[in-house]
Amino acid sequence: MRIFIINLANRADRRESAARQLAGTGLDYEFFRAIEAPGALAQHFEGRDDRISMIELQRAGTPSEVACYASHRALWKICAELNQPIVILEDDFAATKDFRPAIDFAASHIDACGFIRLEAMQRRRRTDETNKPVEVLRSAEFTLYFETAVSIRATGYALGPATAKRFIGASRKFTVPVDHFLQQVWLHQSPMFALVPPAIGLTELAEDSSILGRKTGRRNFFSHHLLRQVRKLYQAWTKRAARRTNEKIMREYAHLFTGKRET
Repeated sequence: MRIFIINLANRADRRESAARQLAGTGLDYEFFRAIEAPGALAQHFEGRDDRISMIELQRAGTPSEVACYASHRALWKICAELNQPIVILEDDFAATKDFRPAIDFAASHIDACGFIRLEAMQRRRRTDETNKPVEVLRSAEFTLYFETAVSIRATGYALGPATAKRFIGASRKFTVPVDHFLQQVWLHQSPMFALVPPAIGLTELAEDSSILGRKTGRRNFFSHHLLRQVRKLYQAWTKRAARRTNEKIMREYAHLFTGKRET
């Protein structure tokens, strides 16, 4: 699979970090020049709708979040045009000792899965039997899980062309940051799988985020108080929508949910 690393032109430190980590893997990769905020919305989306972002995040998406999403979306289009699976990495990844075998494993299964997360799944404080990850396949080195409650983050993943096309079709307008979009399975209708142990983590460079305003964006009085009830209703609706979608996905992908050990 071709590996694309999203990198801003002025972040040579991150290019050097990525190149240093992949130098001994024997894998080919290329840097994809990250789309920058000016013009990102007009050139890569059919406008924006901040209503969902105001409910989910209690703020509108920042220009940097729009640009980050646009970079991922541009690579989804490349994947669809190539009609081949690819790997997408953000440049603050930290390759684990399992990186090369994980890429090989993902390459073997991406045609069947469509999307395989390469970073660790996130643990949730409130977990019940309906949103625990489901084991799909186990090999000597890795276990593949179906995420019934999708992790947030989009640092690294393998992507197939059919899934890329679904992502493109469901993301014509900017509504929420890209990692939140991936959680909206009821919208893009794509199963989300994850690999354990993960192939990547985050370097210390991740502390110096390129997505400006994500942590410092202010939440105004209106969004914090008056939208509280709307947010509760929305969260209840999305939980039901995700559950229905997951049930549909598990029926459609029943051949994967065998629990058999890979030979």
